Amino acid sequence: GAFLASLVPIFPFQVRQRNRDQSRLLMIFGLTLLMAGLAVRAWAVPVPGPEKSLVTLHITGFARDYQTPWADLPPRSQKCQGIWLGEGLILTSAAPLQESYLIEAEKDGNSKHVPAELVLRDYRCMLALVRVKDPAFARGLVSATVGADAPLHAKGTLAAWDDAGNALTYGGEISKASMTGYYGPVLVLTVNTEAPSLPTGTPFFVGGRVQGLVYWMDTYAKQASVASARTLRWFLAASKSGTYQGLCHDGMDQAESANDEPLREYLGAA
Repeated sequence: GAFLASLVPIFPFQVRQRNRDQSRLLMIFGLTLLMAGLAVRAWAVPVPGPEKSLVTLHITGFARDYQTPWADLPPRSQKCQGIWLGEGLILTSAAPLQESYLIEAEKDGNSKHVPAELVLRDYRCMLALVRVKDPAFARGLVSATVGADAPLHAKGTLAAWDDAGNALTYGGEISKASMTGYYGPVLVLTVNTEAPSLPTGTPFFVGGRVQGLVYWMDTYAKQASVASARTLRWFLAASKSGTYQGLCHDGMDQAESANDEPLREYLGAA
């Protein structure tokens, strides 16, 4: 009897201990379910594709016949790609903007065009900034981010809108990097791709970040020449300085003499 009486105080303690253990298990189980639910929810949220940062520019410019400069030619029209940076700015290639007088922007591959204006262009690095003033144009667009320099053989995606409004993506791999660009001393990437052709300004994404913009493609060799992320970062940083100085170079090339209006005016050639 004395032995049984000595065990009585233990039973309430065991019950309380069991309740605490069950509470801990329930709490752990609840936290596990919560974390699993958050993980599933995060996994279920679609990650915006590269097309959400893509903008198509419709450009109208003067046509020139240098053999008969007095000839009155109809305007030339062309399209190029660009990336949305936010705050109304679009980064694109400078090549299609030579002697342009009308720029219109289009998003999501639809046919609605919004007026845009040239902010800055540099033919040495073949980059330009264009601005859309209509704030409604930004709806649905995701600002692109220029990444750090990707290593050789890094694989990524080239993205562009086609003429029918379809988003096209092609694989690409960096095969070469050189400082001897066709238009000037900038870091140019050679990207191997199976794309049949690519519009000027097509962005190259690696890990979701922009690694450069296409300014020329060799459709036979299936190689795109891409102004690198390093060049893009330099250009964007310099554009914010208020007094864009451009790349250091010696001499003047045909693109500058034909299309740099302030320079032509200074030389009395405008």
